[in-house]
Amino acid sequence: MAQEVLAKALASAGRDERFRTETFEALRRAELNADNPTQFRNEIRWPIISAMLAEARYHRVVLSDGLQYEIGFDSRIERALLLSREAAPNHVWEPQTTKLLVMLASVPGDILVGGAYIGDQIVPMAKVVESRSTTAKVHGFEPMGYSFGRFVRNIQLNNFRNVVTNQAGLWDRPGELHIAGEPALSETSDATGPTPAGAEVVPGITADDYVRDHGIQRVGLIMLDTEGGEEKALRGASGILSRPFPEAPNIVFEIHRNFVDWTNGLQNTPLIEYLTGLGYTTYAVRDFHDNIDTTGLPIELIPIDSVYLGGPPHGFNMFATKDPTALQRFGLELVPEVSPKLFAEKEKDPKIHSPTAWLKYPPHGAAR
Repeated sequence: MAQEVLAKALASAGRDERFRTETFEALRRAELNADNPTQFRNEIRWPIISAMLAEARYHRVVLSDGLQYEIGFDSRIERALLLSREAAPNHVWEPQTTKLLVMLASVPGDILVGGAYIGDQIVPMAKVVESRSTTAKVHGFEPMGYSFGRFVRNIQLNNFRNVVTNQAGLWDRPGELHIAGEPALSETSDATGPTPAGAEVVPGITADDYVRDHGIQRVGLIMLDTEGGEEKALRGASGILSRPFPEAPNIVFEIHRNFVDWTNGLQNTPLIEYLTGLGYTTYAVRDFHDNIDTTGLPIELIPIDSVYLGGPPHGFNMFATKDPTALQRFGLELVPEVSPKLFAEKEKDPKIHSPTAWLKYPPHGAAR
């Protein structure tokens, strides 16, 4: 009974944005000073945050550069931001990938993003594009209705006029698709039969058709996070990807063991063989699935034929390019024979599970 009263009181108090903001900040500071920060985060900070959002549903977070997001607690992406160790974080999720995308957004041309989710990565890219061009646009594709609505809201919050929002999925053919699952983890499939319970029917479009139909002259970057649909989307972009450097776009995409059999090495999977055949060189990006401040640390890439793939089924991002100067141009570092999966704490072998630079320079905000 007492727990129900407390939960109701926290939910009611959470409707006041100012009080909610001040409480969240006090909890953040308390975690940093706790004897056991991880325990405090899991047993005190997060339960209070989630209880206070029970009625308010969303909380506005302002990043260090002024970008804004309305954040709920529907996914680990949003939870990570709400639980950031920083008062004003400089990103939402996957810090090294965010830094890479921001760098690549400076390349001339439009940007295509499949799996836009709530716009977590589109918003910082749109800011870069806005600064470099009055005509270039970021085209976001998010098939799930709920996530699409939140994506649109976050674009509106930041007053961007250079983002085109599409409730559709990038695929290898035009037609209807099924989308089902939790936000940020929803999977897309061909709509070849009856609609499964809980699934939505959405339009599918190829990147090649979209670029042609919208008169886009050049695509500088394609980013994909579509829970296993990445290969379909890239095969639907064969015309764009076949262009020579520098007209061919850079690509950042997720690959996951649940969807790709990499038993014989990443370089021998159909997706990587497809990109290699088109002239791309591909690397794995070392990153956290969290909100971790990596300011000052270089972006580490692993050559495709030396990625350490041990551990439980997991996923990570890849970077593919035809630019022979990309590593030097963007200050990217090669680190062979290590894992792309990074952890801030609790890992046994820092040579495998931590950025190599951390061996010399522990980062601000990381668990010691």
